[in-house]
Amino acid sequence: MAQISDLSNLERVVLRLSIVHEWRRIILRVPDVPDHVLGDGIALRDLRQSVQHLLAVLSDVSLDHVDDI
Repeated sequence: MAQISDLSNLERVVLRLSIVHEWRRIILRVPDVPDHVLGDGIALRDLRQSVQHLLAVLSDVSLDHVDDI
């Protein structure tokens, strides 16, 4: 699996947009409910933290970089 730092600017933009899109799909289906309501099968808090971490890692990427490609 490639490291994020090994990705091109275009790949990073696509990855960030994909993460945001999929996260929105998940969060719109599962409203902001306490984690204990979801049971042991889904750890929404952990998923939310992972998404926030990935978006922070990819935060230096903007659509402005796409013009350079």
